[in-house]
Amino acid sequence: MTQQPTSQPIQSNQPPSCLLSYLLSCLRSLLTSTRSRDTTTTVMASRGCLDEGCENCCTGCGECCPALAQYRNPISSVAAGILFAVGWWFMIDGTVNDSIEDKHQAIGVMSTLGLFMVNAISAEMLSGDVYTDGCLGTAGARVWLLLGLVMSFGSLIAATWVMIEQYIKQGQDYAGACVFLQNSLIFISSLVFKFGRGSDSSW
Repeated sequence: MTQQPTSQPIQSNQPPSCLLSYLLSCLRSLLTSTRSRDTTTTVMASRGCLDEGCENCCTGCGECCPALAQYRNPISSVAAGILFAVGWWFMIDGTVNDSIEDKHQAIGVMSTLGLFMVNAISAEMLSGDVYTDGCLGTAGARVWLLLGLVMSFGSLIAATWVMIEQYIKQGQDYAGACVFLQNSLIFISSLVFKFGRGSDSSW
């Protein structure tokens, strides 16, 4: 009977220590999850080749690396514009000098629409940093980007099929090449303008 009172205080002292250890373990797990999220964010937002010039791409460039890092956005924008203009020039030239059907020009229009859809969404909208309101929020921006990529890639596939089935098999190689080159260059232009630019400038 004298041993029971001595055992009861020991049992009453154990729950606070268990609670404290449980709270510490929860705090540690929370800190580790926060650190993992931070590392994931830094990995997703890691700099690409043109962010630091061409130091990660080639060696012995000399003074061109700082220039590429400084003028990354203008270079990407101008390159995307040139690719887009050359692509439409192929379609116009093929229509004037060869027999490209009018319905096949709609493929280039859909590819151009996909370019605008892809580049209408910024990286901040996808991550939810600055775009939290709106009709659908971040999920709507991601769905919009996915639809734009599907439209662009679908137009490229349609142009490849039209080139082979409607033109090359009929002996009209140049017309088919113009249809394919237009959509392929527009698709490359969309990717260059989307992923070649940084988010620190309006260019």
